[in-house]
Amino acid sequence: MCWKCQEIDKEIGHYHGLSARTTDEGSVKSLNILIAKLEDEKKELQIAEPDLHAKTAPPR
Repeated sequence: MCWKCQEIDKEIGHYHGLSARTTDEGSVKSLNILIAKLEDEKKELQIAEPDLHAKTAPPR
């Protein structure tokens, strides 16, 4: 997994944690939208830049 995907996964995990601790339905829906956008971004990265998967750290 490339470093960009790892960073996206961290952010998705953060939003999942917030969603689990939030009882406001509107906030949960908003967090789910953010999670879906990040997952789409990750899929686009995997399709657009397959050579990044060999890299584990950000470029210098």
